[in-house]
Amino acid sequence: MLVHIGAHAAMVNSGRDNKLSAQQEQANRNIQLLLDRTGQLPLSTLVNDDSIVVAAEKSGDNTLRIKPIFFSNPKMSRLSLKLVAWLPNNKKANLKKSPFRYQNMVHIYGPLPEGDDSVLLDIMADELTESYRHLLNTAIAIVKQDVTGKFKLTDAKAQSFILKQDFRNTVIRGKLAAEDCNYQIVKNLRNWFIAIPKATANASIAETNDIDDKDIALANPTVCQS
Repeated sequence: MLVHIGAHAAMVNSGRDNKLSAQQEQANRNIQLLLDRTGQLPLSTLVNDDSIVVAAEKSGDNTLRIKPIFFSNPKMSRLSLKLVAWLPNNKKANLKKSPFRYQNMVHIYGPLPEGDDSVLLDIMADELTESYRHLLNTAIAIVKQDVTGKFKLTDAKAQSFILKQDFRNTVIRGKLAAEDCNYQIVKNLRNWFIAIPKATANASIAETNDIDDKDIALANPTVCQS
């Protein structure tokens, strides 16, 4: 499915018109070493061929607007992406209710390698760019499925999902929207989508408290088997 995407700016300059600006600027400072290696990457060079990138001034009513912000953990070993997506509400009768027909956020995490090495500083620039591309297109794919109603969560039960971090694990409460070879895609209690890498989804919960083991949603190892 081809989807028009409104590119509001380059990868590392995704807008200064709201609170995302502060996050963007802080993220840029934190990963400046990585930015120096790849330079300013236009969004159009990262988006897969099943999407069409158009300039903001040429976007139409059904153009999906996105603002991506890339982050790295302090160890420079894991990339993550926050992507805000929306469709404007251009019908005057509905503008009083909301300026958006659709609005949501996807937070997707890259894999967390073993050890304390700053692996992102050691890989080639092309590999780093490919990591950006993978995160961005996975987030766009999640938004496409949400916009087109592919996620059926009406009867789904809320569960606890474990995201392995550098120093302790994070518990994410929500519903499993989808699962593939790489990710558990969770819709959290704020209705945002969190993509948890399969490699870390079954992390130990030793550092988490007040969680019933029976409530932990483990990754399904057979989901990719034919």
